[in-house]
Amino acid sequence: MNFTNNSIEVLTDELVRIDPATGGVTVVGSLGEDARDIDLTLTPNGHLYGLNSVFQDRVDLWTIDQTSGAVTSITQVVGITSAEGLAHSGNDLKIGYSSGGNPTFSDQFADLSATGIISNAISFTVTNTGNDLDLDGLSVGLGNVPFYATDVFHPPSSDFTGLFTVDPAAIIATAIGTFSTPSVFANDLVPLGSDVFMIDHVNDVLHKVNPLTGSLDASVSLTGNGAYFGVAVAPSVVSEPATLVLLGFGVAGVVYRRRRKVNR
Repeated sequence: MNFTNNSIEVLTDELVRIDPATGGVTVVGSLGEDARDIDLTLTPNGHLYGLNSVFQDRVDLWTIDQTSGAVTSITQVVGITSAEGLAHSGNDLKIGYSSGGNPTFSDQFADLSATGIISNAISFTVTNTGNDLDLDGLSVGLGNVPFYATDVFHPPSSDFTGLFTVDPAAIIATAIGTFSTPSVFANDLVPLGSDVFMIDHVNDVLHKVNPLTGSLDASVSLTGNGAYFGVAVAPSVVSEPATLVLLGFGVAGVVYRRRRKVNR
């Protein structure tokens, strides 16, 4: 299937489109704002949202014009200073964020209103590993799976990226597969058809994963300047069935987890 994805080039503060078949990157336009640690999601009503986290300072919800690339509205998310995941259920937004104990660990999944209010927060323990889930990337699911998430684990205990299913109603998260880092370093993910695509800002690669087996089926190198954060389906795919609607994941930077842009 031919399609393109929205993403953010944080070095140039631009909205871009990515061709997952070729890795070609096309600039849509300037955001007009300073992108830091950003995640994307595109709701079925056609609104492209960005969650921009200025680490341990503030988290803003952006609305982005998909024609010009410009940020058209900014709402500060109330009560938090670090977040890594943004998804949707229907037209309602979901957020993965840090509750404050560890700013690099997004342990909370919650509803997020367009006015920046968080509610109904929960956390997950992964059923088949016993670990707490860090929502480094978040997306809508496929079929009976409500959501997918990525979690980047770090030394000294481990060094890999995990893909998980997340069911908020049952408060269950399940590991699907793991991939060694730094060869796979996913900050966001988005499903399309029967596959899940993970964007990798460290290696400037788009990875295709089978969500049933957790196998890494393909990786394509991305052109352009690199440092792509967040991924969401582009407008051309919005008319597809709801199960094909893609969205973005979260990102937060520190040490091994994310490389962060120097303050300007």
